Amino acid sequence: MVNQNVKDWENWIKIFDSRKPIREAAGLTDRAMGYEEWNHQMVMFVDVVNDLKKAKAYFNSAELKDLMKAAGVEGEPTVYFYKLVKKFCGE
Repeated sequence: MVNQNVKDWENWIKIFDSRKPIREAAGLTDRAMGYEEWNHQMVMFVDVVNDLKKAKAYFNSAELKDLMKAAGVEGEPTVYFYKLVKKFCGE
């Protein structure tokens, strides 16, 4: 899961959507995305991590840092890696 502030939701989502194949190559599968109800600049998205080594390399890459700058990400995103232990929806 990633939380981050962005300057402009519309610009950010356009760039995020265009990078789906890159995220998939990095072992990530998109699951959910949204923003705070009262603050469209606080963005959150959740991916399934299919390859932890590739995913960590992607999140630490210079390419992603440049992309985040172009997408208007402000400050450092907060990235969480966690293991799903119970699923409540769609059971």
